[in-house]
Amino acid sequence: MIKLLISFLLLSFLIGCKIKEIDSTSEIYSEIKSNQDGIKYVLGNTYYIEGVEYKPKENYNYNKIGLASFYGPELHKIKTINNDYNNVTELLGRHKTLPIPSIVKITNLENGLSLTLKINDRHKENSTLIQVSRKASQLLKFYKNKITKVRIEVLSDPSKQMKVVTESMTEPSFNKTINASPTENVTISDLNENITIEKKINILDGPIVIGFEKIQNKNLFLKVFDFQSYEELKKI
Repeated sequence: MIKLLISFLLLSFLIGCKIKEIDSTSEIYSEIKSNQDGIKYVLGNTYYIEGVEYKPKENYNYNKIGLASFYGPELHKIKTINNDYNNVTELLGRHKTLPIPSIVKITNLENGLSLTLKINDRHKENSTLIQVSRKASQLLKFYKNKITKVRIEVLSDPSKQMKVVTESMTEPSFNKTINASPTENVTISDLNENITIEKKINILDGPIVIGFEKIQNKNLFLKVFDFQSYEELKKI
């Protein structure tokens, strides 16, 4: 009886340890998941580059002309200020004051070429307005020249949509699944009421009726050419 009691207590202790281990693992996983850094929306505070002040702000009417440079392998796969990544093979850009991310149209004023790219990082050069990826510089045809004069225009609607999507990704409930969406009023509609049936006309069902009008004036007129004179025409 004593052995049975000891065995029961030992078994209970082992089960308790196992359950505790599972709970502990679950807590660690939840902590890791909650601390994961996803892509986020960043505006930022005023800052300085070599004494020059920059104030990041939302400006959906942004339209400026300046110089553009590009980055290469030195920044490839380097994390950006909003937990994205710089990538030399994608259409990306780095700007000093625009919201991150933003969508802009960049036009090379030296040749008229333009494209749309995403601003996903800050850059630290006072001499240039924007720094684009190597791929963007190749498409804009200034890769060999290293630098060019460009116009930067913010695309308002895509930038606002990007802001909404990015901010929603950082919400705690982003990864939660909704089982059902409750509603107070339930309506049932007959789908057949909204279907318009078009009647097909078979052209072989009956004879084809051709309309006609009675001719009132039977005078005929001819137009002739290549006669030298009216006298020659009367001989016909």
